[in-house]
Amino acid sequence: MQFLVVFTFANDSSAASTVLKEIGESGGIGEALQMDLTQRSSIQEAITEVGKKYGAISVLVNNAVTGGRHPVRIAESDSEEWLQMIDHNLKATYLVTKMVLPFMKGSPWGRIVHVSSEIAEDGSRCILL
Repeated sequence: MQFLVVFTFANDSSAASTVLKEIGESGGIGEALQMDLTQRSSIQEAITEVGKKYGAISVLVNNAVTGGRHPVRIAESDSEEWLQMIDHNLKATYLVTKMVLPFMKGSPWGRIVHVSSEIAEDGSRCILL
């Protein structure tokens, strides 16, 4: 059974090429789109391109996060660093989901999956003070 996977990447085109190869080796068709999750226009452009090209979107997987490598410590960070993490991790997830929904309505079924990290299980790494 052939399947189609369209995914986005921020700036590592080499990793995107590797993923495309793996999709092909698994019998699928893949397409990679560069997208900047910090720019609403970039999100809208990518989703519109996918929707126009393929019609309905059946599955959305939100799995892009930032800040996981090092905790943002409120006492030690500036507010800009904190706000950037919130924009990337929360605002972008909201915007992508909201912009995909009209294309999901054209599908006979749909699924939205939000992927988290081990921090959801172990909050000790996310030190606020």
